[in-house]
Amino acid sequence: MAAVPTADTWVYFSCKIMYSTAAITTGLTAGVWANNAGATAAPQYFNARFRFGGFAAAGTDSTWEAYTTAHGAVVTTTGVVAANTWYLLEIDALILTHLTDANFLIWPTVRSEVNLSAINIKEGSHCGVAVLHVDS
Repeated sequence: MAAVPTADTWVYFSCKIMYSTAAITTGLTAGVWANNAGATAAPQYFNARFRFGGFAAAGTDSTWEAYTTAHGAVVTTTGVVAANTWYLLEIDALILTHLTDANFLIWPTVRSEVNLSAINIKEGSHCGVAVLHVDS
């Protein structure tokens, strides 16, 4: 899912992604790209939180959380992901789009880090954008 907010605008980007992997894997990588269509205009401000839920730890469920302040940067878990088990990835980002570029795009990325296992996204997963206000 890609969103297209206008220039010089604060936006809140949120995703709830249910996923599974085809094989047991150690580590998942996720990120958010926020750029113009030509990939030359970065946002003025970017901060994102990633929460991977459901990692088994000594027989109990736990979460793994990380942050980044650069669009396109990724975070990587080190937890073991069981095959064919559904997990929840939550992404929340606050972004101030480029000062003048009106063709701004925002989209999430997720991949298996170690075993390069296929990632399956469950129907009903979604992302949304709330325009907070124009900065100027």
